[in-house]
Amino acid sequence: PVQLAGYLWRVGRYDTGEPVQLLELRSPWAAQLNLEKAPDGTWSAPREGTALTLGEAFRDWQVLALGTQQGEYGLYHAELNPAPKYARRMTPEQWKRAADILEEELGLKDQPRALIIHDGTDGRMHLHGVWCRTDIDTMKLISDSYNYPAHERASMRMELEFGQDFVPGKHAKRDREQQPEFPREKLSQDEAQQAERLALTKEERIAQIAAIRKSCDDGQAFKNALEEAGYVVAKGDRGFILVDEAGEIFSLSKYSPDLKGKAYKAYMASVNAATLPTVEEAKELQEQRVAVRAQAAEEVKEQTPIASKFLPPDLAKKIEPPPIDVTLYAPKPQPSKFLPPDLAQKIEPPPIDVTFYAPKPQPSKFLPPDAVPAPVPAAPEPSNVLPKEPQAAPEEPKPYDWGLYAKKPVPAPEVTPLPPPPAPEEEPSRRAKIPVDPERKTHITSLRVWADGAEDFKKALQDAGYTLAAGKGGYTLVDHEGKVFNLFAHIPENKIRLEAFMSPIPLSSLPTVEQVWKEQKRDPEVWQPPPPIADTPAGWAPKDQELYDLERAIAARAAEDMEKLKELHARQIRDAEVGADREIVEKMGEYKTIQDGQIDAFKAARKEYRTGIQGWIDALQGKLNPTLAAEKTKAREKEFVDFYRRLARERKDYEILLQQTKKEQIDALHERQAYERATRENRNAEDRERYISEHHEAKRILAELEARKIHDELEKNDSLRDGPPPPEMGK
Repeated sequence: PVQLAGYLWRVGRYDTGEPVQLLELRSPWAAQLNLEKAPDGTWSAPREGTALTLGEAFRDWQVLALGTQQGEYGLYHAELNPAPKYARRMTPEQWKRAADILEEELGLKDQPRALIIHDGTDGRMHLHGVWCRTDIDTMKLISDSYNYPAHERASMRMELEFGQDFVPGKHAKRDREQQPEFPREKLSQDEAQQAERLALTKEERIAQIAAIRKSCDDGQAFKNALEEAGYVVAKGDRGFILVDEAGEIFSLSKYSPDLKGKAYKAYMASVNAATLPTVEEAKELQEQRVAVRAQAAEEVKEQTPIASKFLPPDLAKKIEPPPIDVTLYAPKPQPSKFLPPDLAQKIEPPPIDVTFYAPKPQPSKFLPPDAVPAPVPAAPEPSNVLPKEPQAAPEEPKPYDWGLYAKKPVPAPEVTPLPPPPAPEEEPSRRAKIPVDPERKTHITSLRVWADGAEDFKKALQDAGYTLAAGKGGYTLVDHEGKVFNLFAHIPENKIRLEAFMSPIPLSSLPTVEQVWKEQKRDPEVWQPPPPIADTPAGWAPKDQELYDLERAIAARAAEDMEKLKELHARQIRDAEVGADREIVEKMGEYKTIQDGQIDAFKAARKEYRTGIQGWIDALQGKLNPTLAAEKTKAREKEFVDFYRRLARERKDYEILLQQTKKEQIDALHERQAYERATRENRNAEDRERYISEHHEAKRILAELEARKIHDELEKNDSLRDGPPPPEMGK
């Protein structure tokens, strides 16, 4: 507590002259400070007195934590560090509001706290907050678990409330289902600063180490090759460490991303870590190497020609040996064994100390030691080598993967171009594979989400300008331009679920892509659909107007009946899909509860550390036989991995089974509806035949009645004509 108070108030060895402001001290110790409030709302006081008061407050909070006997860390220290463009404009009230948001997310609301603002040695203003973790009412420590997600939730609230830029995180700000590939920083702050100091970036160093490893069979050969490349392999707290000539350290596992976990351990098993130097010893070894090279260079510079004491100056000049061309003895630069040519050219090798390979001057047999040394004769040409004939300079090879194995280009034979083939009848753009457009994919996915069923989804696609057709790959979309798209490629969902969703619309009921194209090619000015019954040509009249009107009424009634039946079937399918989806969600929740119980039972039965005498025996066996303990740990980890894999596989199989059951239910409903439609159509046909038959029967009966009536009238007339004559008139 006292050390933290001194650091926050910048006293003693932390005093850097940096401006410090005490924003708030929510504690009874605040009355001990002789504070003066500034116009900007901050408080000022002598540094020594404030540091002592903060130290006493922090120490009281720590004593409260020790009194709970639940832990030894009674303070929670956090730093709120917004971007400089926002920090300089924040008011004291906004700083306090930010601290309030953070303590709400951490569960430390209304706890004693201290808020101190630092201007920062680099000019980046930030706020330090210290909270007391002890709840005085219950005398229990407030848990600080899962504080990283709490930090991200707090920062999200601050960004929304203060109108600042959104900074993504990997805990609370990440949706793992919607963002499977979450952006991450390629370099940490330490790695970025290290890359600025060195000639190689992190990617180039990873490529260099990977190229070295490819030429090695095991870890020991890899270690030797790294040392030849100028590194020293050392042992660290968590594995193998590389130390370069500049004394910079690198984690070997981190710079070997292609080897992870068990593969990395198996590859480096041949290297005995006990024989490796520590990181400090490796740095000292690199310093010694650098010092030796520097000393050798200085010695070469200090060497001067020795004047002869026994020869006159003019004769000494005549016999003075010519300067030695030490480059003749230096090794020629060889192509890198581990790096590709482009990376090897970028990485400039250190200058070769050619003086190290130069021949040392030998003492003369005829002159005193301090006389002029004898010249080194040039090596004669061997007598058995024939003189070389002058040859033309070879052509410079084209760049290849490896310069030593470059191949000369072979000139291509001249070929007379063929005439272009005739254009096909069908448009090639329609047959070409259309890439998935993100905007189109988002549009179709939104239509799928908001659709209540397959029929509703089909209608929404038609309203959006797409025609649902049957293609070679299944359900296919054809837009108004004739372009073809695969429906399932534009919906990021499981294929089994999509097939179950689209099951109410069988592929056999959809037109083919060619039929859709043919329909789109029709000219509306030439082709017209046949006129309806109501719009008959002028002058045309049916032979039986009553029969004609009756058939029209029967057809209209049947069409209305079938339309109502279609709406009823669509509603039944939609209700069945919604009910099946709800049942799947409920069953998956119940299955998860069962699996959670299995996990708890599995963990309880395989606890790593047991208590009592059995736990003491296990610990003793682990110390006596660490190999056996490591094997047990490895077997235990494998058992856990197999168990979780089995649970995941069973959960996936169960979900597939539920989806298949849903599809079978929808198919059965489809069959029942098809049977019902066929029955309704047969009934409508029977009704039509019955109505027409009754119409003809009524016509026949009416005709018989008319004939009988005429017959009766004729008989009556005949009876009147054949009767007796009328009586004569009397006077």
